[in-house]
Amino acid sequence: MATVWSTLAGIAAARWLRNRPAGVAVGATVGSHWVLDLVTHRPDLPLWPGGPVWGLGLWQSIPGTIVVEGLLLVVGIELYRRGFRDRDATGRWTLFGLVAFTGVIWVSGPWSPPPPSAEAIAVVALALWLLPLWATWIERHRTERAPGVR
Repeated sequence: MATVWSTLAGIAAARWLRNRPAGVAVGATVGSHWVLDLVTHRPDLPLWPGGPVWGLGLWQSIPGTIVVEGLLLVVGIELYRRGFRDRDATGRWTLFGLVAFTGVIWVSGPWSPPPPSAEAIAVVALALWLLPLWATWIERHRTERAPGVR
C-alpha cells in the first residue's frame, strides 16, 4: 500500500507542479515514510489491509530513538543548509530559532508528562499551524545556493 500511495503522490505532485523530478522526490518521500515507520513502530504496520503486521520497535528505546531520529534531523538540516544560504541576519536567526525550538520540544518529549486533556492536545495541534508561517518567514530571507557551492 505504501508503494501505491507513494506512486499516486508522486504522479499528483509531478502534474500539479509540472515538474517530474519534484514528483519523484515527493513519491520517494511518501514511500520512505513506511520504511521509517517500520524501524520505529512496534509490530502494528500491515503489509496490506488485514495482512501480517511488521515493526522493529525502536520507540521502545529512548536512547535509540534519540540517536536515530537525531541523526535524521541533523542530516536534514545540513542538506537544507547546504542547499540554501542566508540573505541576511533574519534568515540565519529565524532558521536557528526554529531548529532550536523544535529540537527542545522533540528531545524533551520522552520525559514530558502526558497531556492533561483532549483540549490541551487540540490547542497544541492548532498552534502547530504557526510553524509553516515561521518556515515561510525563513524562506523569505534565504536563497538557493548555486549548484556546487557550499
